[in-house]
Amino acid sequence: MRIQLIGCLALLLAGIAAADIQVNGSLDGEALDGSVRRVQLADGSYAIEATLSNGMTGRGTKIGAGLYRITFPAPQQTGQATRPATVGLSRALLGESGAAGGGESTAPAEGQVSMLLTNTGRELTAIVYRDGKPVGNVSAERREAPERERRQTRRGVRVSKAPQYDELGEEIPVERDSLLREKPVLSQVVQVGSVGRAMWDFYKPGSRRLEELRGYSTGDQTDAMREVLDTIPGPWTPEQIYRVARGMESSDRTALELAFGFMVDQRNVPLKQLPGIDSDAVHDKYEHFFASAIMAHRGNAQGSFTVGWMKEVVDEVSGTGYSEDDLIADALGAEFGQELLKGRVTR
Repeated sequence: MRIQLIGCLALLLAGIAAADIQVNGSLDGEALDGSVRRVQLADGSYAIEATLSNGMTGRGTKIGAGLYRITFPAPQQTGQATRPATVGLSRALLGESGAAGGGESTAPAEGQVSMLLTNTGRELTAIVYRDGKPVGNVSAERREAPERERRQTRRGVRVSKAPQYDELGEEIPVERDSLLREKPVLSQVVQVGSVGRAMWDFYKPGSRRLEELRGYSTGDQTDAMREVLDTIPGPWTPEQIYRVARGMESSDRTALELAFGFMVDQRNVPLKQLPGIDSDAVHDKYEHFFASAIMAHRGNAQGSFTVGWMKEVVDEVSGTGYSEDDLIADALGAEFGQELLKGRVTR
């Protein structure tokens, strides 16, 4: 049974202090209440706790930048012994039947229930899974962040750069509508510089060619990434791969390099097809995506796409073939790198 769950989460940016995020919505016409909160454990670490419907509570930890995996314990049951029927969301998620509001149920629970929660900085979304299959989802838009503190200096009014946090403990990125490197004249200069650097990286003496883009990421790190990603039901998206990498690295750039290294090292992984691409070579397109994202992040999207176009021209001349799908993946990756620079992806 596929459950369509649409929740509305009222997110009040109240700093790093723990606060309940109220969940209000409906499921098959039935009212749904619940909450998500950040809780401190006995060892001093933090976890995310979700309470859905009639006391159904799960807890999980952060597995990446703005990415959390929450599991709900299965109810205790022996054989076909009867037990009180649950109502609302918990009944539906556990595959139980019976009238809401009480009575006895002999239907067995159906599998492990988990939730993959993503905090983008502007919205909070979650997918609910049972035995690795999506059975519901929650989405909510975040209210506008409070205006940052301003102070008068001898050089004029300056906006405070002190980090702000939401109630899940995530730093709220400072968003920018445009970048200096995107200005008309500078854009061309940066584009030329991006292409020149790429050519040097790929053809300098002793170069690892495209693997230069993985930076200092190692096989041990990509193996560790695989262990984390294997806890997430596939197919995985580029954003999920990046978020796991970002949770292991201290900067956006090195996280992109680690994500590219992951694609080079790890094969036979479940990947979601990129939009606008029909090719069966999904893994290759993810390599294009992250390579392009790296070059856009250290230069700009125009320079990154130029390098991708030049590669396709070389492929055509060499006989390996010009690929429009490769260029689409390059464009998507370049856009992702620019979004990181503009502070539109949670760190």
